[in-house]
Amino acid sequence: TGDADNQKNLAWDATKYNLADNATVKATGGSFVVDATGYTGSDGLNMNKGAVTGTDATFTVKANNKAAATFTGSDQITLDKAVIELSAHNGKDAGAGKGATVTAKTITLNSGSLTTSATSTADANASGRGVATLNASSGAMTLGSAATYVAGTDDKVVDKPAQAFDITSDADTTVSASGALTYNAGTVKNSAKLTLKSTAGAVTVRKDVAFAGNTGTIEITSTASGVDFNGVYDATGEGFTGGKLNVSGTEVAINGTIKADTVLIGQPADAGKDTNSVVINGTTNKVDG
Repeated sequence: TGDADNQKNLAWDATKYNLADNATVKATGGSFVVDATGYTGSDGLNMNKGAVTGTDATFTVKANNKAAATFTGSDQITLDKAVIELSAHNGKDAGAGKGATVTAKTITLNSGSLTTSATSTADANASGRGVATLNASSGAMTLGSAATYVAGTDDKVVDKPAQAFDITSDADTTVSASGALTYNAGTVKNSAKLTLKSTAGAVTVRKDVAFAGNTGTIEITSTASGVDFNGVYDATGEGFTGGKLNVSGTEVAINGTIKADTVLIGQPADAGKDTNSVVINGTTNKVDG
């Protein structure tokens, strides 16, 4: 087991701090960097570690036009605060896009941010878009912390305020879990395609999640369970021109606020030609007015 307590803010030097791929890292600051800038090989760049736990850490993962880049935690990533910066690459046609990924079995980030971007060639097209990915590969993901309340006050008196995990996506971005995906608090801005999904569990967006801008597409989906949306999505304000929100799952429950010029509940007749600003498409839909 390695301990990074005494390595705060130092650039990683394998000759000094050569932790094994399965080493546990207790982070109290410092950075994990996987940067393909200037890399001329075609094999993806990977950093592998075991569990990453502690107070705070920064993850910077950058792909280039030749290689994807990945940080893999073979166990968990559990941090009080995480700042994650992912840079994918967009190219021409399928296979040209290169992804930037942070993945672990389970992920719990009590506060922090995810910011994504992409470099692009002059001839980049929709088929060659790289994807920035935050992935819990075999379990749950929790982002942000919900507020707690003083007992006996009917949730009127806050004991501890919510802690935000903000998402700003300026590249195609996937936030995914194989278990439950719970987004407790944060602000979301999107200008590309942002997907929040679970492949085997429920997706919950709590009331302290606010969507502050969307000029692309946001997908909130569970392929095997339901979606419980309690957040705030108001597309009638500034910063939502051309944006779309699609919510889907076996059961979709809308208990938060969704405002848009056009809202469709059910499956579009032709998804490729659908012009609704919001589509709520569960096998069962429940909307709390």
